[in-house]
Amino acid sequence: MKIQKMKLALALTLILALALAACGGNAETPASSQTDNGNGEAQSNGIEAAVAIGDIIQFGEYEWRVLDVQDSNAFLLSDSLLEQRPYHANGGDITWEHSSLRAYLNSEFYNNFSEAERELIIETTVINHDHPQGTPGGNDTVDRIFLLSIDEAEQNLPELSRISGQGLWWLRTPGRNSNSAAMLLSGADVVDEFTRSYTYSGNPVQTSSGDCQVRPAMWIVLDLEYITVIASPGAASLGETTDGTLSSGRGGETGTITGTSPPPIGVNTGSASITLGKSTYAPGESISITLTEVPQEMVNAGGWTGIFRIGASHDAWGDLNLWDYIPSANTSNITLTAPSDAGNYEIRLFSDGGTSNAAFVMSVSFSVVN
Repeated sequence: MKIQKMKLALALTLILALALAACGGNAETPASSQTDNGNGEAQSNGIEAAVAIGDIIQFGEYEWRVLDVQDSNAFLLSDSLLEQRPYHANGGDITWEHSSLRAYLNSEFYNNFSEAERELIIETTVINHDHPQGTPGGNDTVDRIFLLSIDEAEQNLPELSRISGQGLWWLRTPGRNSNSAAMLLSGADVVDEFTRSYTYSGNPVQTSSGDCQVRPAMWIVLDLEYITVIASPGAASLGETTDGTLSSGRGGETGTITGTSPPPIGVNTGSASITLGKSTYAPGESISITLTEVPQEMVNAGGWTGIFRIGASHDAWGDLNLWDYIPSANTSNITLTAPSDAGNYEIRLFSDGGTSNAAFVMSVSFSVVN
């Protein structure tokens, strides 16, 4: 009898365990995202073939880029920068969980959608990793609308991604300090060293005016009654760019050096140019750079100038680490320090915070002589 009771208990335990396994838990994290898209909650409606990664769709009042499609669910990122808003209005040390931007996205912004549209927005388990240098990311959260993390940006936005809109936009990952949040620059190489070293380092969380903007993300259940496919360029469109033409010129009998080049795709460069007062400098000497006819768009996009060795790739900006942002539109001046080693160098102008050929505007050369 004891043996029969023991067998019965074991059988009941096994049945209970199988039942729990069948019902429990969140769905697996999608391979292309550090989020849980809640597949267990969503019902397939057979339209996943109508939407593909890279498509631009209309959902609610906004246009969205499709980053991933799983079954009948899609991972969306707004196709443009929607508004300027601080990560946390009160400033100070903060994580995504307690930020005012998270509260806004999941209340006021969420309520911009109709009741039927809101029912399609999936509650998502958001994984909040630490910053690569260790700043705590805080607790994981459950959100309907959120920002991309550093990991999600690198996984879903290929190198040289040309992103609609100009300017910096928030990521939910903290910056190097707990009172800052990481960001990306539209048109920049998403995973180049400039991005890892500078934009990932973050802006103060209370920053809003003229700086970081908002680019929401979400998982939705696909329903053709509520979405419209605007463009279907395919996944390759996430990484396509058109290279700018590298060019430089010389002119003037006094040693003035100037140059121009065709504008890159994405940022209007107008007739922006660089002028140096002379062509030869001593090691460590100050180099006064005059920028003229710089459009405000380049300033907003994080345009910058830097010193490179002749022939070095754009990604080699860190070899000398001599650079600065464009301070203002129209005419402005930047002072950089000549390298300590004698040789031939050039100053390059970029239309945004990246180092892609598409962001390159022009260069002027000079020499350092002992």
